[in-house]
Amino acid sequence: MLRDFSFTPASQILNNVVAGERGGGTAMAKSLADFAWHQPRTLLTQQWDPATQRFGMKQEKGVLMMGSDVVYDALLANERSLDAPEIIDVEPGETVAIRWVAGSAFMSFFLDLGDLEGELLRIDANPVEPIRGSLFQLALAQRLTLRIKVPEEPGVFPLLALGERSNLRRGVVLRNNPKLSAPDLAPQTDQWTGPLDFTQDKQLRATNPLAGRAAYNTIPVALTGPAPKYTWGLNDRFYPYRDPYWVEQGQRVEMVFSNPTPMGHPMHLHGHEFQILEIDGTPLDGPMRDTVYVPKGSTCRIAFDANNPGIWAFHCHIAYHHVRGMFNVVAYRSADLSWWDPSGFGHEYLPF
Repeated sequence: MLRDFSFTPASQILNNVVAGERGGGTAMAKSLADFAWHQPRTLLTQQWDPATQRFGMKQEKGVLMMGSDVVYDALLANERSLDAPEIIDVEPGETVAIRWVAGSAFMSFFLDLGDLEGELLRIDANPVEPIRGSLFQLALAQRLTLRIKVPEEPGVFPLLALGERSNLRRGVVLRNNPKLSAPDLAPQTDQWTGPLDFTQDKQLRATNPLAGRAAYNTIPVALTGPAPKYTWGLNDRFYPYRDPYWVEQGQRVEMVFSNPTPMGHPMHLHGHEFQILEIDGTPLDGPMRDTVYVPKGSTCRIAFDANNPGIWAFHCHIAYHHVRGMFNVVAYRSADLSWWDPSGFGHEYLPF
C-alpha cells in the first residue's frame, strides 16, 4: 500500500493551496521555498522499447518542471518509509506476485524494480495480456499486480515507488537470504521524476475485453480547472449540483475525456469497470479499468456496460480536486434518487 504523508493536516493543506500557497504549506514545501522549480532539469519517465517489448526507464533532459500543488514530507509503503523499509523474505528462485495499491491523497507513482524485471498481470484487478518491464506507472487509486522471479543468487532487491513530479521515494525490499541486511536507501534523492502519461496504457490489452457492441450513449467529459480559487470541475461545472450523467440499464455507454488543465487527473468510476478504446485519437483494444489517468493535453475514450443499477460516484481521485468540485454521479433512470442531496457535499471547503 503506497501513500503520501504530511505533518500538516489535510484540511490545512487545502486551505493553503486555495489561498495560493504553492506546495500546500507543508514542512517539505517550506524547505524547498528557494527551489528553482522552473529551471530545466533531467526528469525520469517511462519508455516502451518495441525491439525488446518491455517497459524501461528513460531520462528526459532540459525539461521545465512545474511546481507541485502539494509537496509531501514523506512517502510510505505499508506505513513505512525507506529509513526502515519492510523486508519481505522469499526463497531463492521463487516466483512472487506483488500487488501495488496507490492509496494516496495526491501522489501518483513510477514503480522501479531496480535490477529485477517484472511481468504485469493485472490492472485494477482486471487481467491483461502479460507484459514485461522494469519500470511501471501506477496512478492514484489504481492497483497493479507484478509477477517477479527472485534470483537464485543471494541478495536483497529493493522495489521502489517514485513519487510523480517529485524526488521522494519509498518501497519494500525482497530478500532471499535472511543473513543479509537491507541496503541504506535514501527517502529523498537528487533524481526528479516527470509526469505520468499514456505510454503504459497504449501497450496494454485486456484479457477479457468488452463484447463488440455499438455505444448507445456518449458522454463528453472535459476536465476543467483550477480557476477560480483552486476549483476543479467537469464540463466547466463544479459540484455540488443535481445534474447527473444519466444512463439506462443495459446500455453500452462511452465517456470521452479531454484534459486542457495543467496536470493529469486519475478519473474513477464507482460500481463499473470500463475499457479504454481510444487514446489521443488512436483506437485500441485497451485494458479494463475502473481508474484512468488522463494526462494534461490528452484525450481518451472509454466504454462500459450499464449493468449495475443505482447512483454511482464519478470523480477525480485526487482528494483536493474532487472536494473542490471535480465530482459528479452516474445515475440510472430507474434508480431512486430521492435520498440524494448534493448540497451538503464538501460545503466547508467550497467557496460558493
